Parts: sequence; structure tokens; C-alpha cells
Amino acid sequence: MPSDPGAAAQRDAGLRRVSRLTRWLLAWALALTAGFSAIAARGFSGGSGGQSTGQTGGTATTGASGQTSNSDSSDSSDSGSALQAPSNSPSASGGSGSVTSGGS
Repeated sequence: MPSDPGAAAQRDAGLRRVSRLTRWLLAWALALTAGFSAIAARGFSGGSGGQSTGQTGGTATTGASGQTSNSDSSDSSDSGSALQAPSNSPSASGGSGSVTSGGS
């Protein structure tokens, strides 16, 4: 069964073009991923310019409910772009602690 040399050459040329296109798309995808990662890292770094991310002043106290409160009220009035600490920490629930899975 003789094969057409022109068809084989066209196929090989097409495969080379697809291979080249795939390599270029992979390179662009990696470059865009690196760029977006750098932007995200800069955006979520915890501060910008001369702002400090640490809390200053005030003392933390634990009330009867087990929640921590801060005596410095300036944290809640800040509307800056820096990330804020949560106003209260998570606490354990008063559940029974037993788990039944798939039982009826």
C-alpha cells in the first residue's frame, strides 16, 4: 500500500505547527499565572506603604463568655484597606461530641 509523500509532508507540517502553538500557549499560560500570582501576593501582603499591620495599644481580656475583647476601640473604627483581626475567636460548641455516620 503506497502512501502519498505529499500527504505525509502536509501531516508532518501540521503536527509541527500544532506543537509550536502548544508550546507558545503553555509559555503564555505560565507567564500569566506568574503575573497573577505576583499581583495577588502584593495585594494580600497585609499592608501597603507606611501602614503597620501590628496592633498597638489596648489590652485583651477574656470575659465570662470565653470571648476575648480588646479595650482599645480604635480597631473597629478603622476603615483602611489593611486586613483586620476577627473581633472574637472561635469557641467549642456545647454539643454531645458523639457522631453517627450512616446509621439508621
